[in-house]
Amino acid sequence: MACPLTSLPARTQVVSPAGRLLLPALHLGACVAFMATDGGWRLLVVTVDGALRLWDLQKQAVEVEASILPLLSGPAGCVEGARARC
Repeated sequence: MACPLTSLPARTQVVSPAGRLLLPALHLGACVAFMATDGGWRLLVVTVDGALRLWDLQKQAVEVEASILPLLSGPAGCVEGARARC
């Protein structure tokens, strides 16, 4: 089981339940807006710039990488209700 934590803007570290660092830092390019795990080795992260990434932490590989910004954007291309600041 992996426990992701965000310690610095645009960077996430993955540690064991005992606090041991399992992977090098994951550089995200923007601050985290949403993060979830399946309770095992998959990590889903959405950043404030609309990037969505799904990692298999056991394989140390990105399974899905996509932008959800078009889903969040209003008619002028601005993200509605976005007030997130790093």
